[in-house]
Amino acid sequence: MSATLTSGAAVPAKALESGQSGIRRLFAVEAQPRIVELSRTTLGRLLIILGFGTLLSLQYSWRYWLPVMLGAAACAYVAEHRMKLVALSTFAVLALGPLWFNSLDAVGGLAKNAGIEHPKAVLFLGYGATLAVFGLATALLALHRRFIDSKLAHWPVLLLLGIFSLLVAAATATTGRVEGIALWALAMTLGAYFWFICYALRDQGSRKPVSVVEHLGLFRPFWGSTSVSFGKGAAYLARFEARTAEELAVTQLKGLKLLLWARVLLYAREAWSTLVHQELGIPWFAEAIAWLTGGRSFSPWTGWASLVLSSVDLALGMAIFSHTIIGSARIAGFRLPRNMWRPLEARSLAEFWNRYYFYFKELLADFFFYPTFLRCFKRHPRLRMFFATFMAAGVGNALFHFMREIDEVIKHGWYGAVAGYQSYLFYCLVLALGVGISQSRQRKSRPGGSFVRHWVLPCTGVWLFFLVLYVFGHEDRTLSLSERFRFLFFICGGAT
Repeated sequence: MSATLTSGAAVPAKALESGQSGIRRLFAVEAQPRIVELSRTTLGRLLIILGFGTLLSLQYSWRYWLPVMLGAAACAYVAEHRMKLVALSTFAVLALGPLWFNSLDAVGGLAKNAGIEHPKAVLFLGYGATLAVFGLATALLALHRRFIDSKLAHWPVLLLLGIFSLLVAAATATTGRVEGIALWALAMTLGAYFWFICYALRDQGSRKPVSVVEHLGLFRPFWGSTSVSFGKGAAYLARFEARTAEELAVTQLKGLKLLLWARVLLYAREAWSTLVHQELGIPWFAEAIAWLTGGRSFSPWTGWASLVLSSVDLALGMAIFSHTIIGSARIAGFRLPRNMWRPLEARSLAEFWNRYYFYFKELLADFFFYPTFLRCFKRHPRLRMFFATFMAAGVGNALFHFMREIDEVIKHGWYGAVAGYQSYLFYCLVLALGVGISQSRQRKSRPGGSFVRHWVLPCTGVWLFFLVLYVFGHEDRTLSLSERFRFLFFICGGAT
C-alpha cells in the first residue's frame, strides 16, 4: 500500500474498512451484530453518550466536555438537522470559552503595558476578535459566491494572505497604542481561523453548497481541532456523514473505541515519561542541549536516548489529541478517517507523513500541492511532482507555522521572530527535499521479497530520518540553529 501527498484519504479510509485478524478482531466490537443492534436502541445510545462524556470529563473541565457531549448527541440523533446542530454546538463552545483554542497572552502583555489591566480584558478581546473574524468570513463568502468566476476567487489562500499581511503590518505600525492591541488580537484570531476560511471559500464551488452559518459552524468545530481542520470543509464532511442507523452505530462504536485508546496512550505516555525521564535520568531534548552548551558531561548515547524520549513523547501526544478529536467527531455521526494510523509501518517518507499527521498533509496538498501541480512544469512530469511536493512540504509548511506563531513578533520583534525561526526553515527545507525525493523514487513492494529488505530496513530508515529531523523541528524557538547542529554533531561521535 503506497501513500503520497496526492493519495487523499486512501490509507486512513481503508483502515476503517479493512478486515482485521488476530488480537485486533477481539476488540472489533463494531463488527459484533449484537453489540451494533444494542447501540441502535435507546439504552445503547444513552450508554454511548454517557461513556463519551465520562471519557471527556477525565481530561477537560465541564465548560468544554458538557457542551461537546450534548452537541454530539444532538448531531448524532437528529440527523436531518445535523449540520445546523454542528454550528449551534460550535457557537455554544465558543460562547463558553472563546480562547479555548487561541492564546492571546502576548496581546494581554501589550494591554498591560498600555495600562489596560482589567482582569477580563483579554477575554473581551477574544470575543471581539472572534466576532470580527466571523464577520469578515461572512463578507468574503458572500463576495466569493457573487464573483465565483473571477481569477481571485480561485486563489483563496492568496486572498486571505493579503488580508492577514495587511493586518499584521498595521498592527506592527501601531504597536504600543490601543488600536495596535486590537489589531494584533484580530490578526492572531484570523491566523487561528485562516485555513478554515480557506476551506469554506473553496467549498463555495461544490455541488451542494451549505449556508454561511453552517460554514461558520465548521470554524474550529466543537469536537476539536488545531490550526488544522480535522474534517476539512463542509463538502468533505458530507462524504463521511453516517446516513443510516446501522452506519451511525458502527461509527459511534469506533469513535468510543478510539477515545478509549487515547486514554490508554495517555497513561502509557505518563508511565514512559516517568520511567525514562525521572527514573533513568534521561533529559528532554531541550535539556540535553542545555547540558551540552553548559559544559555538563554526558555520553552521545544519552543524547540519542534524549532524542528518542522527546520524539516518542511527541508522537504519543499527537496520537492522544488527534484520537480524541476524531473519536468525538465520530460520536457526532461523522465517520472521519483517523489522523494518525500506524506510522511505524511507513516504508517511505511520503507515506510516513500521510500516516503521521493526515489532515495537515491534506491541508498542504489541497492549498499548495495541487495548485502548483496543476499549473507548473506540465511538460516535465518528474520536476512537476518534485516542485509541487517542495511547495507543500517546504513553503506551505513554513508559512503555516510562521502564521500560527505570529505572536513571536509581539514578544521578540521581527528580527527576533525571524532569527528564532531559522531552525524550522532548515527543517522545512530538508523535509521537502526528503519527501520530494521519496515521492520520485517510490516503488511498489515486490511480492515474495525479503521481509527485512522490504519492511524492516525501509521502516527503520524512515524513523531514523524522523529522529534526526526532530533536532531541527523541535519548536523551542530559543534554541539556535548552531546549537542544534552542535548537538547532532556530538551524538554522531564528534567532539564538542
